[in-house]
Amino acid sequence: MFEQEIESYERIRDTYQQKVADRMSQKQWMEYNEILFSAYSCAIEGNSFTVDDTRILREQGMAMVPVGRSLLECTEMADHFRAFDYMVSHLAHPFDESLLKETNRLVMEHTQSYRTPGAVAGEYTTEDMGRE
Repeated sequence: MFEQEIESYERIRDTYQQKVADRMSQKQWMEYNEILFSAYSCAIEGNSFTVDDTRILREQGMAMVPVGRSLLECTEMADHFRAFDYMVSHLAHPFDESLLKETNRLVMEHTQSYRTPGAVAGEYTTEDMGRE
């Protein structure tokens, strides 16, 4: 079952490996994935940053706010960068509640109280966290 799909996936993965991944150092590969992770994770939450905006912010820091982007969006990206760095530095840590809570705390550290007053990043909540 799904043999053709698996073969197709493997061909695409091999091509990607040769044309993209193998041409990067490990450091470049991690930076590339951090930028994609942060850009798309934040986009799910409504952040308007593009992948290029995210790359610029990662490379130049909070001193370079891309035109048309809010400080809140920049802060959300910076929190994602810290969470990504934390996860990468804790790859040997068991995938458990404490890891997830700390990652959530880092992801929401500087934006949670703005979006949901009274909520504490990294803690359980009984509030509806969905946006209107």
